Amino acid sequence: MRYSVIIPVYNRPDEVDELLKSLTTQHFTDFEVIVVEDGAEPNAKKVCDEAGKWFPLIYKCVGEHVGRSAVGNLAMSLARNEYFLFLDDDDYYLANHLELLAHALAMNKSCRMAAAGSI
Repeated sequence: MRYSVIIPVYNRPDEVDELLKSLTTQHFTDFEVIVVEDGAEPNAKKVCDEAGKWFPLIYKCVGEHVGRSAVGNLAMSLARNEYFLFLDDDDYYLANHLELLAHALAMNKSCRMAAAGSI
């Protein structure tokens, strides 16, 4: 896997649902989804539970509201990949977003290797 998509959830279940749906349309599939519920309302927890049907999901329920920094740190400790992508619960990705990101990273790495070889 290449990317860990980290989604902190706090009381916006409709937006989270749209975000998760946008991740199911990705052409590039080398990513994991980490949803951390930050003491969210019951509807948000339901959306997160549903996400487990779409993704090999890493899911953590904090229980009480601890804030974005603590949630981000927890999510990064659970992540298994090289790159972290943080998404707010009202964000979404176009179907080729992760594919374009992977291509840009590959081109950047290729350019750095070529530049190092030409010295």
